[in-house]
Amino acid sequence: MVYTLLKGTGSNCVSVDTLPGSTLEIEYHLPDLKVKDNVEDQKLLDEPLNTEGMDEAEAALLQRQREVAIKRARQGKDVSIAISQRNPFPIIELEPHKRERPRNQREQPADKEGTILFETSPTGGPVQLCIHSLFANKLHPYLIGLRIEQIVNLSAEQTEMIHDEQEQGEAPRILVKNDAADAETEQVLSHLSAFTQEMVRAENLVRTILASADVVKKEEADFYEQSIRMEKSVHFWPMVQLVCLLLAAFFQIRHVVTWMKRKHIY
Repeated sequence: MVYTLLKGTGSNCVSVDTLPGSTLEIEYHLPDLKVKDNVEDQKLLDEPLNTEGMDEAEAALLQRQREVAIKRARQGKDVSIAISQRNPFPIIELEPHKRERPRNQREQPADKEGTILFETSPTGGPVQLCIHSLFANKLHPYLIGLRIEQIVNLSAEQTEMIHDEQEQGEAPRILVKNDAADAETEQVLSHLSAFTQEMVRAENLVRTILASADVVKKEEADFYEQSIRMEKSVHFWPMVQLVCLLLAAFFQIRHVVTWMKRKHIY
């Protein structure tokens, strides 16, 4: 069983890849679950709030606990588990003119331990499992444990086909049992899930590299055009400077000669 912490009111979600027509057996452990008949909550609700001799922090904490107990008593259960699955191939339908609806299941555990069964779609695909708490926060996080097993239900034809292949000495194409997936199948499914994640990660990496290559190519083209413009400006800029200097010298000499003539210096 894998444990995690809920540190806020947001949902904590996991995704599980499933085979077509399989059943997910979700075993949960919620040690911090507050049920409606909680003794501590009932004590806070029954006894009057007495903050004499407490400092402001303790009084505020007690008041907060009482408010949470009142809210929990009104709503009953504070943890919900939502399971959903959509058709991974929306274009492909099993029956003509009949679209498969998304499968949604929502449970509000009343006990700290239990099991939930979820029937997957005939097309299989990823199943999204989200856990939500109304009262979890950073000061009072919720510890949550999950253990997910996949039960693969085979039809009579598939079972007979496997038996025939085993009798003929051929390797069966489906290595699962009728009641549940064995250890080898679970290991294969785990490897397939990891392989799928690696493929998605590699695809995202390739997309990032291609996008970066396009950006670098564009920047290189812009730099090349800028270099050509700078080279042209380098050729013409000295001529412009020389012309400006000659004009400035001409007007300066003309001004000096005019001033000397006006003063009758020569």
